[in-house]
Amino acid sequence: MNTVINALLIALDAKDPASAAHCRNVALMTGRLTKHMVLPDTFSSLLQSAALIHDVGKIGIPDAVLNYPCSLNRPGMAIIRSHPDIGAQILLNGDIPDSIIACVRHHHEFWDGSGYPSGLSGQDIPLGARIITVLDAIDAMCGQRCYRGAMPLSDCRGEILRLRGKWYDPQVVDTLMENWESVTDGLYP
Repeated sequence: MNTVINALLIALDAKDPASAAHCRNVALMTGRLTKHMVLPDTFSSLLQSAALIHDVGKIGIPDAVLNYPCSLNRPGMAIIRSHPDIGAQILLNGDIPDSIIACVRHHHEFWDGSGYPSGLSGQDIPLGARIITVLDAIDAMCGQRCYRGAMPLSDCRGEILRLRGKWYDPQVVDTLMENWESVTDGLYP
């Protein structure tokens, strides 16, 4: 499985180096956070693999959409929102555990059910996807984008807290906040 994960990350890096770097950051934070959550090592390892390739579906997104220099319009957003399903479809063709595929497919689901692609809510969202969702948001907010600058880490923390219980699993956020420095250490200014 690790060779498939590495090959997919190399393919994503060839398509979109920024997305591959983002996935590496999310995987690093995932490993740090799951230690604080006292989750089994096997689960943590699978979750880190899922985080490494959570955006692999962006391989199927046209460059014009991925590299659009400002906020996307409605049709562009519909295209970008297809990447979790594209990623899951890619992974179905490899020897990838279902738990990883579920994390990739559902990493944009929100606690209140307003996310995508399935509109899952609360405990119906796989735990791994709930963890990746909040860490994905941190790296997205704190990373430089072609259409906006990076958000300061302190502002990002406030945004995560504001959306606790709305977009993000409250228990995941609580553990994250208790261990904020060790989870984000060295990644953002």
